[in-house]
Amino acid sequence: MALVSSLVLVAGVAYGGEGLVAGFRGGLQNAGLSRSTMDLATGTCFDVPGGDLRAEFSQVAVAGCQETHDGEVYATYRVPQRSGARYPGEEAMWRIAEEQCTRLQDGYTMDTWAVPRTVSSYFMTPSQHSWDRGDRAIACAFGSTDGALTESLRRDASSLNEHQLVYLRAANATSQALAGVPTTKLAEDLPSYRGWALRVSAAFAEHARLLKDHQWPASARRNVAARQRQLASAVRLWDRASRSSRAEVFWQNWGVAERASDLQVQTRDAKARAALGLDTTPPVHEETAERDARLGADPTPGAR
Repeated sequence: MALVSSLVLVAGVAYGGEGLVAGFRGGLQNAGLSRSTMDLATGTCFDVPGGDLRAEFSQVAVAGCQETHDGEVYATYRVPQRSGARYPGEEAMWRIAEEQCTRLQDGYTMDTWAVPRTVSSYFMTPSQHSWDRGDRAIACAFGSTDGALTESLRRDASSLNEHQLVYLRAANATSQALAGVPTTKLAEDLPSYRGWALRVSAAFAEHARLLKDHQWPASARRNVAARQRQLASAVRLWDRASRSSRAEVFWQNWGVAERASDLQVQTRDAKARAALGLDTTPPVHEETAERDARLGADPTPGAR
C-alpha cells in the first residue's frame, strides 16, 4: 500500500481553546469558512491552526481541494449513541477511531497505490468536553508529512471503470485482512495469530477467485492470470502459517508468506495494474524492525 498508515492521534476539541480558535478565525477571514470539527463532511478540504494536524483544535477553515490545504476528510463516523453513556476515555476513543478510519479509508481512495508516500492518515475525535455536549463525530483525514496537499486524493468508485473496480475491491479486501494482525505478543497468544493467518489465507483465496471469475479485457488477461496464480500460492503459505504448532514455527512461516507477498506486489501486481491503467508505484511497507518493536512479537530473536 503506498499510503503510510501512521494514524497520528488528534484530539477533536481542545480544552479552553477559545482564544486559539478566535485568533485562528481572525487570521483566516479571507481564506475560507470557519467550521467546527464536529461538522466536517466527507470530501471537505481544510486548513488548521499553524498547519499542524497533530495539535488540538476545534475549528478548521474550509479550503478548496485544488488549492493548497492541510487536510482532506476521507470519512466520518458517529460513535453509536447510548442514553447516558459516559465518555469512554481518550485511549478507547482513539482505538475506535483507528479501527473505523482504517476500515473506511479504501472507499475514498480505492487505488491506494496512487496515494503519495508522504501522506498519512489522521483522525479527530470527541474530547470529554465535546462528548458532554453531545459530540459523537469522528473525522478521518489525509494530511501530508512533507508540506501541504495541493490536490484532492479522492479516487472512489465514481472515477474507476468496471475492471479497475473489480481488481481494487479484491486487492483492498486482502489488504484489510493483512492489517488485522494481532497486537499481542506472539509468544503469549499463538491462537490469535493462527486465526489471523487463517483469515488472511481465506482473503487471498477469495482474491484469487474474483480475479479468475472476471472477464478481463484482452490487454490485461495474461498479467491478471499470472497475478491470480501467485495469489493461489499465497493461500498455501498463509494456510501453513495458520497450522503452526509453536510460536517460533509460526514466526518462520509468517516470514516466508510475507516475503512471498512482497515479491508478488513488486512484480505481477504492478504489471497487472499497468495493464488496467492503475498506479504502478510500489507500496511502502514498515521496516521489519519497526514492526517487531510495535508488536513485540518475535519469540526467538534471529529466527527469521
